[in-house]
Amino acid sequence: MRSFNTAMGEFKTELLKNIDVISKDILIMKEQLLNTKNEQEYNLIKSKISDLNERYQAYEKMPTWPIALKTGKLFAINNFVLIIPFIVKHFDGFTKAIHTINQHSPK
Repeated sequence: MRSFNTAMGEFKTELLKNIDVISKDILIMKEQLLNTKNEQEYNLIKSKISDLNERYQAYEKMPTWPIALKTGKLFAINNFVLIIPFIVKHFDGFTKAIHTINQHSPK
């Protein structure tokens, strides 16, 4: 799981390098919107800005863990529940050993 986290983190870092370019493009296009008199060109630029904003948000929100934190916690709880019988079995053996030691110890 750690290797997936590392790979996803590196991929996100590479994508975040593009954010500066995207934000500059958005600013340039917003300036173009102010100077545009043609409605068709205005709508095209506005659409491009919208697309760039969506890409920017997707890059920002991209996770670096292969599973959601909530799902990971659920797996941890389920795994703990599966281990309980093993713990109880060995705990019982441990308590018996302590009891045996106490019976044979000098008083």
